[in-house]
Amino acid sequence: MVDLVIPIIFAGFPVFAMAAGFIFAAFGGWQLLAKTYPMSGKFDGQLHVLKSFTINGIQYRWIVNIGVSRSGLHLSAIFPMWPSHQAIPIPWSDLEVKERGRTTLTGVTEFTFSKRPNVKVQVNALLGNKLEKEAGALWPTTQMPTWYSPPSEPYAR
Repeated sequence: MVDLVIPIIFAGFPVFAMAAGFIFAAFGGWQLLAKTYPMSGKFDGQLHVLKSFTINGIQYRWIVNIGVSRSGLHLSAIFPMWPSHQAIPIPWSDLEVKERGRTTLTGVTEFTFSKRPNVKVQVNALLGNKLEKEAGALWPTTQMPTWYSPPSEPYAR
């Protein structure tokens, strides 16, 4: 019986990891994004591998890849998560970016999606700044709320 413990552990870990992956993908919003933005083709941009981000409170630590290309933002996962986490290409036109926090070390860059407004992806500000630099002019500008209207004239003193 003791001789079977090690093989059972080695066989059980991948099964457990895949099952956990399906649960995380369903509750976090990854599956919603994957259905909304299906991957068709190969990613052809700058990819940052083994990074961390949060999707609706589900933390993915050092098991995801994120990148930018001319067509948009790209999210993917590493091997054990492939069955439950399909690659996601999000076009720039469907993406809104918000900066939260004051510094590069403690701040967060948050992505929201026009077709799935209830799903939010957050990366640390340092990675967000790198992605913004790589995207250049393609990076979406933060929209002001619809209720905001700037003053028509500068304030007089």
